[in-house]
Amino acid sequence: MRRRIDSTLAGLDPAAGLSDEPGTADRAATLRAILATPRDATRRTPGRPRRRLVLAGAGLAAAAAASAAVGLRGEPQPAYAATPPPLRYERPAGGRSTGELLRAIATAAAGSPVRGVGDYGYIHLQQWTLANPSMAPRGAYLTVDPSELWLWYRRADGSGRTVVADALGRRESRLDPGSFNRIGPGDLRDALLVSGRTQMFDVTGESSPLGGYAQLGHDQVPAPGLRAEALRLLAELPGLQYTGRVRDRAGRTGAAFSLDFDARTGPVRDTVIVDAATGELLGFERMLLALRDPRFLEELTPGWAPLRVRTPAVVAYTVFLEAALRGNDS
Repeated sequence: MRRRIDSTLAGLDPAAGLSDEPGTADRAATLRAILATPRDATRRTPGRPRRRLVLAGAGLAAAAAASAAVGLRGEPQPAYAATPPPLRYERPAGGRSTGELLRAIATAAAGSPVRGVGDYGYIHLQQWTLANPSMAPRGAYLTVDPSELWLWYRRADGSGRTVVADALGRRESRLDPGSFNRIGPGDLRDALLVSGRTQMFDVTGESSPLGGYAQLGHDQVPAPGLRAEALRLLAELPGLQYTGRVRDRAGRTGAAFSLDFDARTGPVRDTVIVDAATGELLGFERMLLALRDPRFLEELTPGWAPLRVRTPAVVAYTVFLEAALRGNDS
């Protein structure tokens, strides 16, 4: 079981490439820096679930609520947390504007074929989240959460199942009808552009339209027309910039678009990566550009330890590995 878990999560390991062999980089030390507290600080009272504050769509939230992570006490003060390296973007020189490029990708998306066939939507993704806030009987904790999710939902009624793999193993959950509320063309503008909707929210304390677009990829397999309309809406966003070509964390090449905004902990840059030929969502990245309010979480939970991370820092990412239709939920 342990080998299977390690194999499943290998691509999410922020200390990947560091060896345990004598005379080489100390992988254990790197991981201790990520976890940022002594070993005895990780003890928790068993049998009491922790309340997580990462918001997602109904089905993903149900899966995430079942997910646990390594818990770290707010005291003593944590060391600076290690974060994954940022992606490398090939900066464009001239060429079409951001809006023109997105609209061209939207046109390609509208003409792209539907992947798969069947009554079920299937989504496979990987995630990494730094300093995911949670609560436990002994106080506030910080977590480092790498996870992998497989999701099947029945398009007719929103029922389905999820499989989650994380540091604690691999678990399956069944989802009742109505767990997945599909977004249609009439709901799309509000889902992406109207603040206050449930979107990608984490330790930074804010959501964004690009987070809303990533949420769409968490919750359903968008039809080509819906995918195209979403990209046209993103093309209207003030401040959206074409960041350049990039090889994502799964080794695929895509076009990256970024939006800077002020979050509670400091300025943030959200980035989505799309396949320029089909408009399919490949990845979502959140980078904290500067840490202006390290005690933001303390406003939510008194006694919370300050967030300590050297900026700019990737604080969360999602890799969308597959989204297609299936004939069944297996």
